[in-house]
Amino acid sequence: MFFVARWGSAVYLSAFLVPLVVNAFNFTNTNPTQCDDLTIQWTGGQPPFNLLVIPPGQILRNITIPPAAFANNAGTFTTQLALAEHQRVLFALSDATGVTAGGTSALFDVGASISGAQCNTTSPTADFFFSTDNDLFQCQPFPFSQYPNAVQPVTIIGFIPQSPPLIFHPPIGDSFSWNPVNLTAGTSIAFYMTDSQGRNGGIANIEVIRLSNDQSCLTTASSSGNPLPTGTLQPDSTRVPSSHTPLVAGVVAGAAALILVLAFALFCVRRRRNQGPTEKRSSRKPIDPVYEHAGSPAPEGASYLMIPTQYTVTPLSEAETMSARSRKRQMMLEDRAENQSFPSDTSRIQSMTQYPPSTPGPSSQFGTSGHSILSGYSSMVATSPDSDPRSQYKPSPRLIIHTDIAESSAEPLELPPQYSEGRMPIPGMVTSEEPDTTLSQNSSSRPGKNFRS
Repeated sequence: MFFVARWGSAVYLSAFLVPLVVNAFNFTNTNPTQCDDLTIQWTGGQPPFNLLVIPPGQILRNITIPPAAFANNAGTFTTQLALAEHQRVLFALSDATGVTAGGTSALFDVGASISGAQCNTTSPTADFFFSTDNDLFQCQPFPFSQYPNAVQPVTIIGFIPQSPPLIFHPPIGDSFSWNPVNLTAGTSIAFYMTDSQGRNGGIANIEVIRLSNDQSCLTTASSSGNPLPTGTLQPDSTRVPSSHTPLVAGVVAGAAALILVLAFALFCVRRRRNQGPTEKRSSRKPIDPVYEHAGSPAPEGASYLMIPTQYTVTPLSEAETMSARSRKRQMMLEDRAENQSFPSDTSRIQSMTQYPPSTPGPSSQFGTSGHSILSGYSSMVATSPDSDPRSQYKPSPRLIIHTDIAESSAEPLELPPQYSEGRMPIPGMVTSEEPDTTLSQNSSSRPGKNFRS
């Protein structure tokens, strides 16, 4: 049954036939190798049998199987495969019930010869040619054209690996359109054309049906209870499903995984930037003015960080405080006794110059004694072997001890007034000879002594 539609000068035809969904019988074959024997085995079917060798891009070989190859409902047939290495090929087996009644094999690549046999692998020339220039798209038209040398009418067979074939019987004309291509995307198919005289038009290259936005032809065919039109096959596990749900789900899952990876990488980069300076600062060795290894010089190029430490003043014990006070009282008494001796200014100056500031002498007995006591105590604390080496470099404490005059046990010593010899008497004051004499004697014995040392 044919449906004819005219659109301008073009003629579009659609052919409808019930496909062979279930094979009448099945066959197996050995792996094809160049110029080696090919063996097929099958069970069932009705003789006569024919082996179809279908190499895409070449012509179809129709090999007749002798009746002796089939016995007891089983058959075995061996023939030399005259195909070159790397040539792609399909096999089909036909019987009295129809072409490809035994189904179509998988698509094979011819291997290298095992036996080393030689044969002519040149493909014979086709009797006529046809064209399939366009690509196959799901639910879109696909044209066959340029077969004017064929004797009308022609027959087109579409061989699908491991599936029943599609058979078209176009009306007389030089073009035909398969509209729509009602096969799912991803299906492979090779087209063969023959004319009314059985001449061979050759086999087109393998075509793969591509995906399109139109799926209406697949939905209508699958939901209808009527026989499916020609070119429509029941979907199996080897074909790509028509639903886009798995594809969309895969794209969404991949995008989500990519987003998670990018987010994690961004988090790691930010964390490294935030923690980088802290880790660098913490990894630096603190600077110590005193190298930790006592007695060893600091390594060359070493850098240290000055760490401030709290200085703790060690208070003097009560006994040490009382000892210092008693020494001070003793020195005050010695000083008072010295004042009574009234040494001359010249001898005092000589005594002061005899000892340089860096050397303690008798005139600085009070100042150096107290300082030496405290310095000795400080140095004793600083040079303790149990102390931290850094404590040896703490500055010596500067202590000033104030003593109340009431704590002194000695009574105040009252000294007579002293006058300078060159000092003029106050006008209007009455003087006597006796005081002057006393004054002169005192002045001559201690000239210039008008202050406490």
